[in-house]
Amino acid sequence: MTHDIIIVGAGGFGREAAWTLERINEVTPTWRIIGFADDAPALASGSIEGYPLLGAPEKASCDHPGAAVFVAVGDNATREKVYRRLRG
Repeated sequence: MTHDIIIVGAGGFGREAAWTLERINEVTPTWRIIGFADDAPALASGSIEGYPLLGAPEKASCDHPGAAVFVAVGDNATREKVYRRLRG
């Protein structure tokens, strides 16, 4: 059984998270990466590493209810702010 997941952060940490999930899936298919969500306007559309850019994290999570969210933002303070925003 696979679970949908959205990676928040389309920078280096986000790409590393996608790579890690892909390696996990090679052993046991577990995650279906929906795409990357990011607040940066330049990352509102297109794709990275073959996965779609989904726009802002709030929009992406509303568009894909039930999907897990991995906040892959390198800066600790920013990661916490994004996490708290998404928790509501």
